[in-house]
Amino acid sequence: MARGHYRGTLAPLGSILALGVFARDAGPEALAYVLTGNVVLNLMFENLDKVSGHFAFMKAVGTINYFATLPSGDTCSSWQPCWPF
Repeated sequence: MARGHYRGTLAPLGSILALGVFARDAGPEALAYVLTGNVVLNLMFENLDKVSGHFAFMKAVGTINYFATLPSGDTCSSWQPCWPF
């Protein structure tokens, strides 16, 4: 198992348990909110981790330097049209 992948499993379980203690007295509806909110946050942070890992890989391989050499949309002139994409 790669380093740091335990966060994808332990952090959601820990937050369900911790927030479930506070929501237990409010009833099953509050526990459902804790569960769905935890799933949403887990998906968001997991995607953020994947994007940051992808950027770290691109930096290590040199892909970011390649993208830096490409012309930006600000370099348009009258003889070179700027495309909307």
